[in-house]
Amino acid sequence: MQKIYSSREIAEMEAELVAERTDWEDASELMAHKGIAVCNRLKQDFYAARRAVIFAGPNEKGALAIRVATSLVGMQYDVEVLLLNPKGTLPDDVAHERDAFMEVSSHLTEVTTNAFALPELAPQDLLIDGIQGQELMPSLNNVTKYLNQIKAIKVALEIPSGMSEEVEGPIDYTKILKADVTYTFYSPKLLLLLPENEPYVGQWRVLYPSFYSAKSTSNAPYMYFGTQEMEQVLPLRKRFSNKYDYGKDLLIAGAKGMMGAAVLAGRAAMASGAGHLTVHVPSGQAAILHTSLPEALVREDGSEESFSSTSYSLTDYTTIAVGPGLGRSTESLLGLEQLLGGYTQPMVLDADALYLLAQEEGRLLEMVPKGSILTPHVGEFDRLFGPSRNSYERLELARREAARLGIYILLKGAYTATATPMGQVVFTMSGNPGLATAGTGDVLTGIILALLGQKVHQLEACVAGAFIHGFAAESYSSDYCELSLTAGRLIEYLPIAFKRFTSNSSNALFR
Repeated sequence: MQKIYSSREIAEMEAELVAERTDWEDASELMAHKGIAVCNRLKQDFYAARRAVIFAGPNEKGALAIRVATSLVGMQYDVEVLLLNPKGTLPDDVAHERDAFMEVSSHLTEVTTNAFALPELAPQDLLIDGIQGQELMPSLNNVTKYLNQIKAIKVALEIPSGMSEEVEGPIDYTKILKADVTYTFYSPKLLLLLPENEPYVGQWRVLYPSFYSAKSTSNAPYMYFGTQEMEQVLPLRKRFSNKYDYGKDLLIAGAKGMMGAAVLAGRAAMASGAGHLTVHVPSGQAAILHTSLPEALVREDGSEESFSSTSYSLTDYTTIAVGPGLGRSTESLLGLEQLLGGYTQPMVLDADALYLLAQEEGRLLEMVPKGSILTPHVGEFDRLFGPSRNSYERLELARREAARLGIYILLKGAYTATATPMGQVVFTMSGNPGLATAGTGDVLTGIILALLGQKVHQLEACVAGAFIHGFAAESYSSDYCELSLTAGRLIEYLPIAFKRFTSNSSNALFR
């Protein structure tokens, strides 16, 4: 896992780095490396742009923005800098970068009043936002309002100006610059991952200056899981193994009229490596499973409508998932209570099982076995644990409840967040809006069920399952488009995702 750094932690890390680097003359060397990283990314993302207007504040972010301007001049860009300095004094680092820029260009205007001419920009021009800072309020308000009206490519450094780096309190969105893209360093900032901020941060990129080497950690309140971690998680298959080595899994899913959810979750589990799968469905619905999923065994419930009970021993099953298309009847509520009372191993609860957990003031929630995985979307989470005023408050609530109950809460979203019993949150960095369609949640449940059956730890099953789920969506969209993605087609792309992240095999040495 990679740590999500706060601004304070980044400042401390950079101060230690500058002190350790005996080959650097001063902190300006750090700024130079960061400036080069920004310019290289600008050239990659916006190769057709040849003009850049830089807005810099009297602060560290402004110093970085001016350093970027200096580097862009060296790359033959047409560059203009507006240095906002309402107090008439500049910190040493900003003054140093200003003087360095003036050695290569005279196109810098130092602005000390609100009355100044703003340059004209064309839609293909770059507008680099290096203003950020509460020291510019309220003069910043008018600037950001004007910049939001300009039709140019707006690139924010670190975070968009006007946005506070503190995520706890209320945010006045009327004063924030709306960036098309935000460049940040070392790790995504937490505020970049919150849905309320998307219209202001736009797309975001994490930049890694040449001196930086990422380090894995498991000891941070907020972390993220990406490609580097994914390549180390999935289990390899042994030549001398059989189906029972990869899980004897039970999926309790489906109700009359909602059997598609059971089929999707079951197909996803088999495509994710489940060795032996049994699907529990209502009486009279077995033919649907036998036809659409012949690899699975089927057990029929005593009810023809929905889940009501398991009249057989559960001790032989490696793991259980319950919920997709389950139904919300009273008999299903009683059946879930019986299941929770008789099975003490970790299980996966999704969809209608989450609805049932929220009934009767959450009485059944307290019965969920330790180490279990709940996979709610925002609406299901709020029904279970109560409403939140914003996404950050919801994440903090998920952290507390996961720790209190000793469970994993996988909160689905653009950046799916898994809260752990240790009170941490891990974001998954894959996926796209194509997943916002019926049945994809059932697919995720099947993936996680299969990974658990293969003895993948619960946390890794959550984050790796969500990553594979998202990567499959990305793979489909690269061949077709997000708009046409369906849950069934998503399952067809799971093998592509698994192939990308497994070296599988006995023959790996000879490849």
